[in-house]
This record gives sequence, C-alpha cells and structure tokens, in this order.
Amino acid sequence: MRHLAEAGEEPILPLVKMAHSSQVEQREAGLEDVWRFRAERDEYREEWGTVWRENSLDILLCPGYQGVGARHDHVGVPFYSAVWNLLDFPVSVVPFQKADRSVDTQEVPGYDPILVDGVPAHIQIVGWRFQDEEALSATEVISEALRDTVDARL
Repeated sequence: MRHLAEAGEEPILPLVKMAHSSQVEQREAGLEDVWRFRAERDEYREEWGTVWRENSLDILLCPGYQGVGARHDHVGVPFYSAVWNLLDFPVSVVPFQKADRSVDTQEVPGYDPILVDGVPAHIQIVGWRFQDEEALSATEVISEALRDTVDARL
C-alpha cells in the first residue's frame, strides 16, 4: 500500500487512508508471520465450522452493514462482511426495503433520515467455504421472495 502512495500516480481515497491509518500497525510481514496468521485464521474457521454444524446451517442471513448504504467515504466501522472475507466464505448482498424518513428517527448518531430517504437496506447471505453455487442459489431464492413482498419500506 505504501509503495502506491509513494508513487503518487493516483490519490489515496479517504476510506483507504482510514483503513491503513496509524491505528493499524505498519510493519513488514515475514514468512513466519504469514504462516502464523494462516494457522490462526484456520483455527477461527474451524470454530465457525463447529457453529455451522451444530446449528445445521445451510446459509446464514445477517446484515452487511450497520444501516442502509453508507455515504461515500463515510463508512466508519468495518463492513460486517470483513469476517467472511477473512474466512473465505462466499457472500452476497440483496437489497431489501428502503429507508423512509417519515418513519425513521435520528436516534442513532450519524444516521440522517432525510439524507438516506429511499436508500435501500439489505440482507447479507453467507455460505460455507467452497459452497459458492449453493450460496448463489440461496441468493436467487431469497431475492425473489423479497421482491414479491408488499410495502417494502422500513
């Protein structure tokens, strides 16, 4: 990342700068670090595998973000899909319902019901590793079912 910034050919976007801020330890990773990270990731994946098996999950439905679509360069907390990227699980996001300023309130800091009026909310669909086709099939079924709902506003 640093070499791209130093080359100066393109500006680094604010969101990328935030992700690589001084809060994130900037150091070179050696081969041992990479192998240790992979082992930790695999252990975490196995923990998720236990949850997946114990609950007989085919897919997992969850939010992909803390609200409706984020304003450009104002994401804040990491996307809720980051864990699935780490674990290499297939993920899709289906838009569902829309923010409605006539019913939304500004009880959440940073949430502006007027600004996001009409912006789609969503459902994130997570599949098991190497089960991409099943996750996409579930996405099609869920997307179609949600499309057929009446009064799809929050």
